[in-house]
Amino acid sequence: MLWVKSLHIVFMVTWFAGLFYLPRLFVYHALADDRASIERFKLMERKLYWGIMTPGAVLTIVFGVWLWLGWFRGASGWLSRLVRSAAARLRRRSQYPNARVVSLVQRVPGARTVRHGVPGCPQAVLKRFSRVARAASSRF
Repeated sequence: MLWVKSLHIVFMVTWFAGLFYLPRLFVYHALADDRASIERFKLMERKLYWGIMTPGAVLTIVFGVWLWLGWFRGASGWLSRLVRSAAARLRRRSQYPNARVVSLVQRVPGARTVRHGVPGCPQAVLKRFSRVARAASSRF
């Protein structure tokens, strides 16, 4: 799978290099005065677009889809475990606010209305931590 990712990056760099260079060729084309230069820039633009950028874009998309399908098929168990564990950690943290955070929130004007309106946080927890926060703020 690593070589697919490498090819995806190589073709993406090729495609984007063409995207950055093509407008510069358009400027040179617009500034050209003689017929030979105009024809040369037309040829360079065509070769860049059809010979470098188009295959780069198509192969970037092909390898990107290959990565996307292979990644979600092969790593879905790992990814779902990671998301579940992160959600569990977030739930654990949100049930018991940090004493310093509660202390800072109490010092903000109107924080009493915000503190009592925290969704999903029981009032007993808020009252307990407001006492802890007052005690902690007296030490700072």
